[in-house]
Amino acid sequence: MRTASVRLADLDLNLLVALDTVFTERHVGRAAARLHLTQSAVSNALTRLRRHFNDPLVTRVGGAMTPTALGLLLQPELTDLLARLRGFAMRGAAFVPTDSDREFRVIAADFISYVLIPLMIEKLEIEAPRIKIRMLPYSPYAIDQLTRGEADLCIGLLQDLGDSLPAESLYDEALTCIAGHKSPIRSDRVTPHEYSTARHAALIVGEGHINFLRGIDLPREVAVWLPNIGAVLEIVSQTDCIATISTYIAHRYRQRFKLRILAPPFKAWVMPVVMQHHRRMTSDLGLTWLRRQFVSAAKELRPPTLPR
Repeated sequence: MRTASVRLADLDLNLLVALDTVFTERHVGRAAARLHLTQSAVSNALTRLRRHFNDPLVTRVGGAMTPTALGLLLQPELTDLLARLRGFAMRGAAFVPTDSDREFRVIAADFISYVLIPLMIEKLEIEAPRIKIRMLPYSPYAIDQLTRGEADLCIGLLQDLGDSLPAESLYDEALTCIAGHKSPIRSDRVTPHEYSTARHAALIVGEGHINFLRGIDLPREVAVWLPNIGAVLEIVSQTDCIATISTYIAHRYRQRFKLRILAPPFKAWVMPVVMQHHRRMTSDLGLTWLRRQFVSAAKELRPPTLPR
């Protein structure tokens, strides 16, 4: 039987990085592209690891590489191990934004991306033009993704994310209504009756509906659920549908889509938007820098006038 030291010597660190990327991407080709390797190089890495662990680790199911039972057991341990090793390797090293080509993975609801990401990209093109941001869709499993190391940051409503991980406040969100020129609503305020009888365009976020209207006892007739806020704006501008959306988005895109902003038939309450990361990444210098950029971008937001 081989000793533990010999088995450890068999595990090239680059093999583990390749496996972690395959776990994340669920695809050899995408993993290879992300690692700037050939598909054959990633396949060879999997072959060596399979021989080492005496297990397939991932198997093809449909078009995805799905972890085996052992793979599922190893994945969180591997993610945590690599995060610790990256921290170990970077200890004492400065993070230079202008020189870095790091890719950060950020989970955010679609409506938050429309508010913050344009400001962030403007900042990065000046201060860190080689840094990349990969936006990941929001889902009810966002905190699990941070825990597994599949994402670096998650930005969402405090009421949806909870307080299990370190959180930083970014800005306060509120709701308003929008309508296009075909809407029969002509005043600058929607009555409860108009709201309940109107046709609505509503936003789907991730794998479920973010319930913006929790606690409001007003029925609404949703004519169409849409996967992104751009589609909501487009539908409202061209049909008689109304929508209940972010005040920031309503004011930013009002002129582009020729929208009317209407006060909703309920009290507009504040919804804090927060940014969360996993505790093991708190000392990551690059992520610390990125978090500061998001906080700075949020401070540049001009709070829109809330509906009265």
